[in-house]
Amino acid sequence: MGKAWVWGLVLFAVGCSSPQSQPSEEPPPQEPPPAELPQLSVDPYRALVVVDASVVLDARASNAANGPWSFRWLMEQLAGDEARAPQFVEAWLRSLRTSSLNGFALEDRRGVEVLLGTGPGAWPRTSTGALDLSRAPFRLLAIVNRMDVISSASSNGEGRFVFGFVDPATGEPGRMTVAFEFRLPPLGTSDDRKAWAQRWFDAAQQPWGEAYNRALEELTRGFSARGVDPNGAGGSALSQLRMNEAAFGELWELREWQLEAGPGGTFLRLSPLPQTPDGAMHTSRDKVTAAPL
Repeated sequence: MGKAWVWGLVLFAVGCSSPQSQPSEEPPPQEPPPAELPQLSVDPYRALVVVDASVVLDARASNAANGPWSFRWLMEQLAGDEARAPQFVEAWLRSLRTSSLNGFALEDRRGVEVLLGTGPGAWPRTSTGALDLSRAPFRLLAIVNRMDVISSASSNGEGRFVFGFVDPATGEPGRMTVAFEFRLPPLGTSDDRKAWAQRWFDAAQQPWGEAYNRALEELTRGFSARGVDPNGAGGSALSQLRMNEAAFGELWELREWQLEAGPGGTFLRLSPLPQTPDGAMHTSRDKVTAAPL
């Protein structure tokens, strides 16, 4: 065969052959799937709003036993001195007779004189005439986790105790609640907010009864005991004390006090309510009497 035929055969074979396969591009590496988060079980009545009878009726909430969840113990922590605590409490209650604040008129809550008097319905007193805090007419209603109350970037939220008034004359619930609202103080960790959340979570994992109450006591002492916040008045972490009542006047009123340090020790100063218009802004008293705040 001639050379031309050979070259033709070669060219024919090349032309009929399949095109060379190009190297395939590898797909970009995929991110590994995120690790599955653990399924956490949180009981809101253990971790957020604690109202179980095994807690609020525990000896820790007893004024007579001066338990760390009692109205008596908390007031003694604020007063800084157990001996002056009765005077501290009476001065706080008498501030309800204040008739003005920041230039605005306040209703004089004259009804408080019944509680501070000597007749039926009065707070029992000791032989020295001081209010008997072991018989304080307030019982624990709830311990509340308010880590959602964030006032600044460094805030850890609040822990609260809510008490209901008990009429000394009848033993029946009165028309008043008092809330001790404490800042969750710094713990010295790299993430104090997370550390406080972990404390609430860990306590909530305990079963109802002594195990849970013991864990909850350790947690609450961390924000309610005297000395936990060096920057607070008297070392207290109290953010504010609030009272909502219709026991001493015609209408329901919400009032707030701040703890301050004075020459004779700490005291509760009546303070304006944040984001609250003056009562004179109400166009009708009938609207206000419809329901408590």
